[in-house]
Amino acid sequence: MEAQYPREVNAIDPDQGQGHTSRVRVTDKSQLLCATDLGQWKTPRSMSHRKSYSIPGQVHFLTFSCFQRRPFLLEQSPCRILAQSLDEARAIEHFDIWAYVFMPEHVHLLIRPTHDVYDMAAILRRIKEPVSRRVLGLWRQSTPDRLVEAADTTAGPVSHRFWQPGGGFDRNIFDPDTIRKAIDYVEWNPVRRRLVTDPLGWEWSSARARAGGTHVPFIVDPVTWEPSSDEGIVRGTH
Repeated sequence: MEAQYPREVNAIDPDQGQGHTSRVRVTDKSQLLCATDLGQWKTPRSMSHRKSYSIPGQVHFLTFSCFQRRPFLLEQSPCRILAQSLDEARAIEHFDIWAYVFMPEHVHLLIRPTHDVYDMAAILRRIKEPVSRRVLGLWRQSTPDRLVEAADTTAGPVSHRFWQPGGGFDRNIFDPDTIRKAIDYVEWNPVRRRLVTDPLGWEWSSARARAGGTHVPFIVDPVTWEPSSDEGIVRGTH
């Protein structure tokens, strides 16, 4: 019997950690595949050795979270600062941004370094450190009470953090079909969380820019695929 749409399905939610599921509303079979396939991504144990995965020509699916998964990105100001930092970082560190979404407590990015030699740790520092410095500085000046939520008391004197320590999730992607699914996964994330009913309804996402919108945080780069010489992958676009 043919499945009926729209329908709701259970999908493993990597944003919440292994074992957590979300109810996802899908309107056709392609969305169903995206919800179930991309929802089952797991972080390899070896991914903590980030330098080993700086492979020329490959795309990186990145996820990093606010300190203790606090919803710091519900505010417009931190989101604007993060958008500016991303836009500046891609020019300095030489990478394309193919998809992004700022969720209340975490960020998903799909990026492709454009130089053969690159360092993912350096790219992440270039993105994240200006955000921490500027946002925490604003809070100290205007709303010092906010610093309580950013206080890290785990070791020694109290320090303040905007981001959760560590490199987060980093998955290399090297085939066009997975790139397409990853873009859909990123841009449908707010819908999966029931924050909006349509990806275009979430301001801090690449969905509007991809649809040709003009009032967007920043323009995403064209999605093209140029495999390295030892990869037998046909060039593709989304």
